[in-house]
Amino acid sequence: MISKIKAIEWSFVVLALIVLSLVLMNKSSITGFVTSDAFSQEIDIIAVESQAIALESLSQKSVSLSSLRVSGEVVGKGLAEIYITDGFKKWLVFSNLQKKKAGLDSITGALFRIYEKEKLDGDVILPDGYETTTGAFNNACVDSCLLDSIAGSEYILEIWLQSETNVRLTELKYTIRE
Repeated sequence: MISKIKAIEWSFVVLALIVLSLVLMNKSSITGFVTSDAFSQEIDIIAVESQAIALESLSQKSVSLSSLRVSGEVVGKGLAEIYITDGFKKWLVFSNLQKKKAGLDSITGALFRIYEKEKLDGDVILPDGYETTTGAFNNACVDSCLLDSIAGSEYILEIWLQSETNVRLTELKYTIRE
């Protein structure tokens, strides 16, 4: 009788270990669910000097932007930085700055009308101990990976460039909250 009870106990232990192993191998996790839509918008913006690019809601209604990623390429050895702003606060989206000696499914479609807004005055300065990188970048989002659900019908992409540096933006990926 005792051996049958021991066999049943061991069966439960083995079954629990198998279930636990399957859960860990699938990397399952418990997460909160937030309703948001993901968009991917192909663009072709070539910036040869610092400038502001407007992202204007096609519907002219307020849009709660919850993340923004950009893809493109930097040509030249100067500093290139891209920010998103709602007119009050700025978030760094991309920078080709690095310390010296350092080595999503989406809906395709357009939510924003994109146009050049204005030239930007001012300089970007390369800090001591840093250097710049060139070449392609994909899905860059330094501070804009998770935004505080900023809301507005127009956002501005500020592209800041040092002389002899160009940036070509090829894609925006963003999510909005309803």
